[in-house]
Amino acid sequence: MALHMKTKEHLEQLEQELRAHPMVAARLSHKRDMFAAEAAVRNYVWGEPFPDQGWAGTGTARQIKFAYDQLTKKKQ
Repeated sequence: MALHMKTKEHLEQLEQELRAHPMVAARLSHKRDMFAAEAAVRNYVWGEPFPDQGWAGTGTARQIKFAYDQLTKKKQ
């Protein structure tokens, strides 16, 4: 389902589930990774661009994407 076709409620739920995912929660609470992790969550759920494009290629962003893919594939 395309981003524009998802309801706000669906995206809010997905964001909550993504933040609760153990891999994501660990990155969000890590002092060094928290800003890249936050940006990745907002990028993958809401389509917001990374404020620092260098963060898009980090291991943190890849871990968030992995968790996002797990959650979205479960719901298809």
